[in-house]
Amino acid sequence: MNHAVSDAASRYYFLLLLALIIVSVSLSITMIIQIACHQIPCPLCLLQRLGLLGMGVGLISAFRRDYSPAHIGAVMVFSLYLLMVGVRQSLNNIVARPGHHWIGGTILGLHLPVWAVITAFGLLLLCAAALLVAPRSAQPFSAEKACPLIHRLGVFMSACLIMLCGMNLLMVFLQCGVGICHTYSYAFLNF
Repeated sequence: MNHAVSDAASRYYFLLLLALIIVSVSLSITMIIQIACHQIPCPLCLLQRLGLLGMGVGLISAFRRDYSPAHIGAVMVFSLYLLMVGVRQSLNNIVARPGHHWIGGTILGLHLPVWAVITAFGLLLLCAAALLVAPRSAQPFSAEKACPLIHRLGVFMSACLIMLCGMNLLMVFLQCGVGICHTYSYAFLNF
C-alpha cells in the first residue's frame, strides 16, 4: 500500500473510530440514566437505542472487514432513522399537554431526544467526511493493515459496544418482558 493510500485510510478509520466512540458514549449515558436515575425509557427512547445499535453494527463491520461504502451506508441509514425518531419525540413534547412535561431530565440543559437529534446529525456529518477522505484505490484496504493502532482501538471499542448492546437487550427484556413495553415499571423487577 503506497503512502497516499495509507494516509487516507488512516484518516478514514480515525473518523470511524470517532463515530464508534460517540455511539458507545451515547449508549453508556442512556444506560447510566436508566439505572442510576431510575428513569424507565419510553418506547420512543427504546427505538432511539435501536438506531444507535444499528449504527454500531455498521461501524463494527467497517473495522472487521475490508473497506466497503456499504458499511458507511448502513451507518447513515440508521443515523437517519435515529434523526427521525428523535425529531418525532421532540416534536411530541414541544407543546406539553396540560399537566404533562418533558419526560426525563436534562444534560447540559437539553433533553435526551434533542441529544439524539444532535448525535444523529453529527454522525451523518462524520460519515460524509469519512466517505470524502476514503482512499480512491483499486486495491482493497483494511484498518488492520493501514493503521494498526486505530484498528486495535476500534476492536476494543467494538467489544465495549457489543457488551453495551447485550446490557441494553437485557434491560429491555427486564422492562418489557415478552409483551408490550410500558413506561411505569419493570415487568420482572421492582425498582
